[in-house]
Amino acid sequence: MFFAVLFVVPFSIVCCCLRGSNISSNGVCGETLKVFHSCIDIEVADQDMPGLFAASVESRRQICADLSPMLEVMIRRNPEPMKPGSVVQFVQATGSGEEFWPYLAVRALLQNLLQVWPVTGPPKSAAEVQTKVFPQSVLAAAEPRISCPFSDPAIRRGTAVLWAHMWRLHPHMPPAVQAELTGRLMHLPKLGRAMTSVAAHGEGDRSGFVDIVRSSIKFQRCLVQAMDFDDSPLLQLPHVRSVPANPPTLREDHLKLRLLKSQVVESCGEPSLLRRIGNFSTEQVLDIQAFCRHAPLVELSYVVNDEPDMAEGDLGTLKITLTRTNLDATESVGAVHAPLFPGVKFEEWWLLVYDNRGRRTITAPLQCQAMPRCSQS
Repeated sequence: MFFAVLFVVPFSIVCCCLRGSNISSNGVCGETLKVFHSCIDIEVADQDMPGLFAASVESRRQICADLSPMLEVMIRRNPEPMKPGSVVQFVQATGSGEEFWPYLAVRALLQNLLQVWPVTGPPKSAAEVQTKVFPQSVLAAAEPRISCPFSDPAIRRGTAVLWAHMWRLHPHMPPAVQAELTGRLMHLPKLGRAMTSVAAHGEGDRSGFVDIVRSSIKFQRCLVQAMDFDDSPLLQLPHVRSVPANPPTLREDHLKLRLLKSQVVESCGEPSLLRRIGNFSTEQVLDIQAFCRHAPLVELSYVVNDEPDMAEGDLGTLKITLTRTNLDATESVGAVHAPLFPGVKFEEWWLLVYDNRGRRTITAPLQCQAMPRCSQS
């Protein structure tokens, strides 16, 4: 009994401490925070955010379902270019390619010079790997073109699920994949806050990290609305499934679409403006108009409530007021329109005070949720 108490009790205490050290105060796994701190740097782009989200421990814990039907659609939508190092496959629909079916997976080396595996699966020895030349007509991409800063298969798999959600490929997802996607998206509130906080904090020059904070917030909006980073903001409107395609490199066209959305919202869904987007039934027009009446039209004002003669290093009180211009004093906004996001989602407004001269963030990002007509911070 003495030896049991001597060894079991300290061992239990150590296990509890190790388990507790893996959880932060905001419910985010400690291992996830380590990944965010080590990977979120000045070189992170918008396209890297899904991979960072999929690299979290919370996302990797989800059940892995068969992605084959969904991946086929993703490959047709955005195939990976066949270049050295890319994974390719034989085109099944091509009759001339049937003679090559004794081989399975292939990897491009140079143009149509390929590394082939036996049909039984990955090679067990170097002798089973062959190098052959095949015509381009029987080859196709075996992976979709998605951005992921990690090479780990589990993380890349989770990244593919998130990109499929942002491309609105839900009709091609089996029920098991949709359940997996739901499990990943339910972690968005806490993981999104963690990514934004990590990007905003730090020592030294933080001038470049303002764009990283903006990318993190933009990524959260894309997951909630099931939109790609370059998609038109008009897709946030109910019953809008597509808009006229515009080259993403033309910034003027994207700004025109943003202006059109602002005009639609400010006019509460003027039918003449809606006809420029698509053909909607009477019921659909009413839904869009109801959305526009509660869409965020906000005015921002601020004031510093301190003595006029302030010097560097003094403490100041900054009062920021966000006022909705399209709601009465007795009205309040409800949940956002996000039919492809699991559960109820309310608005989030982020406030970041940045010192442009000192190139540093003065305060941590402040998050306001479910803002009524007037909110102060």
